[in-house]
Amino acid sequence: MKKRYQLRDNGVITFVPLNDIISFSGDKGNYTVFSIIGYDKPVRQSHNVGYHYERVVNDGFYRINKSDVVNMSRVKRVEDFTVIMDNGAWFDIRKEEREILLTLIPSC
Repeated sequence: MKKRYQLRDNGVITFVPLNDIISFSGDKGNYTVFSIIGYDKPVRQSHNVGYHYERVVNDGFYRINKSDVVNMSRVKRVEDFTVIMDNGAWFDIRKEEREILLTLIPSC
């Protein structure tokens, strides 16, 4: 069975396959925005990035800087200090995280 992550939107609970989550990032205040395959727009959730990261850290996700978490199976390539995702999105990597990230991505 595929692992899923619970998201709430207007009182409706949806379980999204973890592999469909491309990334998530901190948003204004205490919110996190998820980029998910098959969704036309980002999904905004309450709680900060750290809260959500703690729930997926052992499932192939990696925090590349203070605000951004990426699904390692969705990383297309790393260029200098930028991670390029398979949907074309890109994120800056902290210098301290670049070498660690490169060891976690076999194709880079």
